[in-house]
Amino acid sequence: HARAQHTHTTHTHTYNTHTTHTYRAQQLTMNFQKKKVSALEHDIEKARNQEDWSTAASLVKRYAKYTSDSPLIALVKGEQALESDEVESAQKRFAKVLSMEHDNVEALCLMGRLHFEAGRLTEALDCFAKIRLNDSEKVSGRKLRLVLEAFEDDGIALEKLKRPAEAVSSYEKLLIVAKRSLAHLNEKTAPFVETAILHSSTILVHLDDVPRAVQVLREGIRTRFALPPATVLKILQELGELLMLKTSSLRYSPPSSADDSVYIPRSPLEEALLVFLLAEEVRTE
Repeated sequence: HARAQHTHTTHTHTYNTHTTHTYRAQQLTMNFQKKKVSALEHDIEKARNQEDWSTAASLVKRYAKYTSDSPLIALVKGEQALESDEVESAQKRFAKVLSMEHDNVEALCLMGRLHFEAGRLTEALDCFAKIRLNDSEKVSGRKLRLVLEAFEDDGIALEKLKRPAEAVSSYEKLLIVAKRSLAHLNEKTAPFVETAILHSSTILVHLDDVPRAVQVLREGIRTRFALPPATVLKILQELGELLMLKTSSLRYSPPSSADDSVYIPRSPLEEALLVFLLAEEVRTE
C-alpha cells in the first residue's frame, strides 16, 4: 500500500511539474507574441506617418500572421487603395474598420473625406460628427493630420450648406486639437490651421461678431501653430485691417497678458499700429 501511494505521489508530482513547464512555455510564447505584435504595430504606425505604403503593406502581411482580423489591417489596406485611386475598394475597407470599431477616429476621418470629395456633404458631415477625442487627448503623427483635415472639411462643408455658425464651431474644434498638440504640428498641418483661422474670422465678421473675429486672429498670432511666415503675415494683415476699419473704441477689448512687463494697447488704432509694425518685422525676416 505504501509503495502504491509513493508511486501515485511520484506520478502526481511528475504531472504537476509537466503542467507547470507547459504553462510557463505557453506564457513565454504569449509574451513573445505580444511583444512582436506591439513592435509591428509601432513600425506600421511609423510607415503610415511617413506615408511609406510599400513598407506598411509588408509589415501588415507579417502582422496578419498574429492577428488576422484587426481593424488596423483593414485601415492600412484602405489607405493603400486610396493611394492607388481605388476609391471603391478604400471605402469598403474603411466600412469594414467601422463595422469592427464604430468609433475608430481615423476611419471616420477617411470615410468622411471620401464623401466630401465626392460631393456627398450630408454623408461627410455624418462621419465627422461621430469623431470623438478625449478633452485632454494629445494627437500626433498621421492621426493628427487626419483629424485636422476632417475638421477643416467639416467647416468647409457647413459653409457650402450655408450653416456659418456651425462652420465656426468646426474650425474652433480644429484649433483646440491643434493647440493641445502643439509639439506635433509641422508644415503638413499648417494649411488646416490657416484655413480655420482665416475662415473663422471672415465668417464672424459677416455675422457681425467682430470682437470674436479679433480674438481668433490674436490667438493665431499668439500661439503661432508652427505656421510659416507667409501665413503669419496674412493673419497680421487681416487683424490690422479689422482693428482699423471694423472695430470701434466702444466695442474694443484689449488683449490680455499674464506678463506685467508686456505693453497692452489701449485702443483699436494703437493695437493696429503695433500689429502692422510686427507684420513689417515678419516681412523683413
